[in-house]
Amino acid sequence: MTLHPDFPIEQGHVQLLGDWSIFLDQPHNVRLEDGSLVLWRPGFTIWISIWNNDKDETIEQRRDWIVSTASPDAYDILSAQDGTVFRYAYRLNEEREEDSAQAYYGFVIGDDSHIQIAVYFDSSYDLARAKAAVASVRNEIP
Repeated sequence: MTLHPDFPIEQGHVQLLGDWSIFLDQPHNVRLEDGSLVLWRPGFTIWISIWNNDKDETIEQRRDWIVSTASPDAYDILSAQDGTVFRYAYRLNEEREEDSAQAYYGFVIGDDSHIQIAVYFDSSYDLARAKAAVASVRNEIP
């Protein structure tokens, strides 16, 4: 599997907006699309959006809203306080025109902002990698 030669490549700790970062255990291409950061390699794509806490809501208020809007088809749910952030993640199988895609969604909520992550992968072997990527998100400079 080769990466796209016309896009930047990132691996290891990747600094996102503000104090947010993610750890990538393999090289990924990087692009901005529709206001989201996209990190991808063949068969594995991470979409990241960062949302400011414009309404000055607590972590608990934003957590409750995110949980209430999650798909009723979500399964393998993670919901946990992790230091100064709250993590919520779940699996979802999504139908596409030609087949279905495996997806792992995650939200990491800090005081001033939160990250929304969607990881799409073709092989069930990549589930552990998807979970590790979401778990690696930090709200601090590494």
